[in-house]
Amino acid sequence: MTVVRIDAAADLPGGWDALASSPFQRRAFLAHAERRNPCRQRYYALSRGGRVVAGCCCYTLRLDLLTFARLPSPVRVQFMGVPCSCSAPGVIGDANDAAALVAEVCRRERGLVVGLNLDAPVGPPAAATGRTLPAVVLDLPFASFDAYRAAMRSDYRRRLDRTLAAWDGVAHERLPCAAYDDAMHAQYLDVRRRSGAKLERLDAAFLRDLPDGFHLTAHRRDGRLLGWHATVTDGASRAFFLGGVDRETNRVGGQAKSGAFDYFNLLAAVVREAIGDGVRSLDLGQTAEVPKTRLGGRLVEKGMFGWHRSRLVRALLRRFSGLLEYPRRVPETHVFRAEAAA
Repeated sequence: MTVVRIDAAADLPGGWDALASSPFQRRAFLAHAERRNPCRQRYYALSRGGRVVAGCCCYTLRLDLLTFARLPSPVRVQFMGVPCSCSAPGVIGDANDAAALVAEVCRRERGLVVGLNLDAPVGPPAAATGRTLPAVVLDLPFASFDAYRAAMRSDYRRRLDRTLAAWDGVAHERLPCAAYDDAMHAQYLDVRRRSGAKLERLDAAFLRDLPDGFHLTAHRRDGRLLGWHATVTDGASRAFFLGGVDRETNRVGGQAKSGAFDYFNLLAAVVREAIGDGVRSLDLGQTAEVPKTRLGGRLVEKGMFGWHRSRLVRALLRRFSGLLEYPRRVPETHVFRAEAAA
């Protein structure tokens, strides 16, 4: 077993992309993140017999460690993850090989190491472990959006139709990512400001210069930007990356609503667009689990771990692991009639 550190995505071994399960883990996106969101990215690759079998991306940020508890706790953290707002893990490869790599990387990295969005428990022994935000994945075996609606149970279909009525007359325009503008970025910053799970703050250039496979859609009524979303397509799979909404467009008695109608409509537009493009699996990402599950998404649990070389710090991390992890539990939904009958 050989583990090497690599300091640039351009130098990653040729077999790296074959191990990746998401476009966010591949060399093109990692190189883009280096250019547009530099945070001391470095990579580790584990090889056996001259062939890479596992890899991970690490980066460094200072953030509030107890972000889910909403407690000020600025700490410099070495993350194992993808340096952007996505649900893809930063570790790739078979679970056993990935676990061996993670243990070696934790031995080499200094300070607090946090692994994010893990699909398998690959943290080193004695690490503090817990839940992070789940991803929401929607399977789309539907020939049309009307067929998708027809497959819903009546109460969910009525809710969807009532919400869609709020966006009657909205034009949906697909654009190159280079069309991302200041109005869209202001909406992204507003969504981020209200989020309970803040990591990176991406600048507008990050969105304008996304690699091939990404596209942008703007939603406008009478020229006013109601919202936008960016997605990435990989074969028959698609991932919702980022989006924004104008919270001022829905008002009752002169008071602005929470923006829930607009956000639900934004998600519905993502679903409609995916079905129209023949996508079969749609990763709706993390956060806002309730509206995403009401559209038929299923929760995919994600794990995290915290590690430190110091035994005392590790013991404290385990002792207070409940403050580190995501506490919310979302009730199970049965949106489609076939699910209710199963």
